Amino acid sequence: MDKVVENIGWRDRRLGRLFFRIANYCRSSVVLDFSSGENIYEEYIKAGSVKSRIVRVSTDMTSADYISFLDDMCVPGFVMLTLEGRWRSFLDAIRRSADDRTLVVVRNINSDNEARQCWREIVGDERNIVTFDLYYCGIVFFDKKRYKQNYIVNF
Repeated sequence: MDKVVENIGWRDRRLGRLFFRIANYCRSSVVLDFSSGENIYEEYIKAGSVKSRIVRVSTDMTSADYISFLDDMCVPGFVMLTLEGRWRSFLDAIRRSADDRTLVVVRNINSDNEARQCWREIVGDERNIVTFDLYYCGIVFFDKKRYKQNYIVNF
C-alpha cells in the first residue's frame, strides 16, 4: 500500500492502515463515507475488503432523507463520519439501522474545541455502547451485549 498511495503523511498512512484492518474485519458490502472532502483512505479500504464499495453520503440532507437513504441500503457495517454538516442527524439514522457488527469511525475528533465537545457528546450517549478514543479518530460500536465503556488508546 505504501507504493500505491503516495504523498501522504505518516498520520494519514497510519490511519489508512487502521481503516484497512477495519474494512478487513467488517467485510461490509457497503462502506458509507459521510464527508464533504476527498477520501484519501479509499485505496486502503478497498484493499482491506475487495467486495466493499464506498458510497458517499451528502452532509446536508434532512433527517428523513438520511432515514430513507439508509432504508434503501443494506445495514451498514462500516461508516466513516466527519463532524461536519448534519452529522447528528446522520448518526441518529445510523443508530436506527445499526446491528451488533456496525461500527462508526469518527474522524478528526481532536481537531478543535468544537470537535472535542462533539466527541464527548458521542461518548456520553447511552446508545453508543463501546467507544475507542484514538486521538486522531474515534470508533463507536453498537453491540448491546457489551457494557457501556470508553477506552482511550495511545494510537
